[in-house]
Amino acid sequence: AADHPAQRQVRALGTAVSPRPSYGSQCCAPPQGVICHLIAPLPGHHSGNWTNSGTYTYSGNKACPVIFAGTSQFIGGSSPTAFKTLTINAGNTATLGVNSSVTSALTVNGTLDPGSGAGFVLSGGGTMTVGSGGRILVRASTFAGNYSITGKTLSAGSTVDYAASGDQTVLETLTYSTLRVSGSGVKTLAGTLPALVSSAATSGNLEVAAGTLNLSSFTVNRGATVAGGTVSVAAGASLKIGGTGSFPANYATHTLLSASTVEYNGGIQAVTVESYGNLILSSSTASAYKTMPGSTMTVAGNLSSATNAPGASIGFTNGAAVTVNGSVILGAGTTNSGGSFAYSIGGNWTNNGTFIGASSALTLSGANAFLTGSGSTIFNDLTLANSGITADANTSLTVAGNLATSGLGTFTHPTGGSGTVTMSGTSKSISGTGIMVSKLTISGSTTTTASFTVADYLTVNGSLSASAGTITLSGTSKTISGAGNISFNALTVSGSITTTSSFSLLSDFNVTGSFTASAGTATFAGTTTFSGTASLFSTTITGTLLRMGAGSTLRLTGTATLPAAKFDATTQLPNTMI
Repeated sequence: AADHPAQRQVRALGTAVSPRPSYGSQCCAPPQGVICHLIAPLPGHHSGNWTNSGTYTYSGNKACPVIFAGTSQFIGGSSPTAFKTLTINAGNTATLGVNSSVTSALTVNGTLDPGSGAGFVLSGGGTMTVGSGGRILVRASTFAGNYSITGKTLSAGSTVDYAASGDQTVLETLTYSTLRVSGSGVKTLAGTLPALVSSAATSGNLEVAAGTLNLSSFTVNRGATVAGGTVSVAAGASLKIGGTGSFPANYATHTLLSASTVEYNGGIQAVTVESYGNLILSSSTASAYKTMPGSTMTVAGNLSSATNAPGASIGFTNGAAVTVNGSVILGAGTTNSGGSFAYSIGGNWTNNGTFIGASSALTLSGANAFLTGSGSTIFNDLTLANSGITADANTSLTVAGNLATSGLGTFTHPTGGSGTVTMSGTSKSISGTGIMVSKLTISGSTTTTASFTVADYLTVNGSLSASAGTITLSGTSKTISGAGNISFNALTVSGSITTTSSFSLLSDFNVTGSFTASAGTATFAGTTTFSGTASLFSTTITGTLLRMGAGSTLRLTGTATLPAAKFDATTQLPNTMI
């Protein structure tokens, strides 16, 4: 009997098995395809498929074990099989193709797959033990949809894998050793899980291999008997933490791949220090607040926030330095404070909520990074540290600290929109190279030694003091306005500018477009060569020299105080004074 082909594949076909196997005391195969299993394994360890399209019975008072010992085996046929004792050996994957039952004991040391789609049901009043190294897959929407067995024991080293291509509910009464979610869709905890097995360092693992594991308001913590265990979220997979919950506890190793996502989706929650892939802060309540970690944190992907409904809000304050290698995306209803820490961003900046810089220092380091959003953005110190950084023409930015470019950094705020760059801080500066803004408003006190371009309106209600560099006004039909103190070092007008404001100059005044002052006083407070054509109102020289350049034309329509010793109209000819 041991060498008979039935050792590899057992069939009850509805007709006599031919040639009829002779199993002695083990079983009988009488005519009409009925297999009677009496005592021993049938017959030995099976390496082939189990196809039952007839009748399989076993002796009620005997063990009657069926052992699957191949590498890939299928339980099928048109008739359900009621096993008494079924064992899936290590190294074997057994797949259901028909509903089956176990009345005494199911032992899984290999892999048990309930089949394609939602799978089939393995039921019965027996016990199910998943041994160390054993794995069962769940493909129905619930655990009971595949395993309706009375007793369930998950040994240390076992795995339960919720693997459906759709939403599933994770059974909360099992003590998992390794809990794995794969497939697609959302896998949601039905309740707080018992602490995962921690009898060995290799036990107690949480694996989010694909799809989303939604903890809801529950926890999936590991036990603390022996330190160890791993929580992992794969690329493209998500871990969603709700309620007041925090990151799963007691796992020695946290592996969050750069394209993974962790979302804190509850109300008041503590965000733990992790090397996140993508980090989402969202709300399940009308008002949510996230306490950020007090240690330096890196996000390999994007940091984003979102509320659950119009009118809801979410807030968070950086508790230490934060590095985001991707983009920061603040959704509507979000308030983010930078605290007093460094905030480094390698991608884009999108703010549709509120950002308060406080005393932080934010650096955009990505090439061709883009700043956009309809929210309120108040940076403290803002540094643009790579080339090609631009802002949306309709996005307004307030800088309460220093505005700077560094290294290869450039910054362009293009014309054509409503966006304004406002320098609101006291005793702050603009520095670096490659800066072009559309509308510039100075409401605080700003100093600069940089050369930069204003392509639209320049409004100074505080003070702007340039001690070096050249400010270029390139806009067409634009103005200099405001009642503040305006002190240029060198001024170039390549557009067409009008003003009624007073201003002073320390260095050269070059007009290649047009410049008309209909009020206010132009004070030449240093050594200046004027070139081009301009019309000034009141004019005074308090510095060393104002020299007319060759081919220049200067029209004076108000009071002019031009001491002969300080006004030179003869060195560079021809020139015209009107």
